[in-house]
Amino acid sequence: RYIYFKTSKNKKMSKLNGLEAYWLRKGLELVLEQAIVEIEEVENIGRRPIMTAGYVTQEIEQLQKKLRKMTLKKDLKAQDEYNRNN
Repeated sequence: RYIYFKTSKNKKMSKLNGLEAYWLRKGLELVLEQAIVEIEEVENIGRRPIMTAGYVTQEIEQLQKKLRKMTLKKDLKAQDEYNRNN
């Protein structure tokens, strides 16, 4: 059974389950870490990076909020409970 949400063109898309959301969340964390390292490397050699670490962090946080909206509520509750206990 799938739970759907509507897109702007009235197409239905299924929400993500807990495992899918976890993989995407961990992937975003890795992207953020790597981007910050690369930005620092560019700054250390005296060049100006195209994006700042703050900008990348802000964009990743926005994506994480979107990811929460696209995740099944029952899996969000389980995730929040796990985070509280660890």
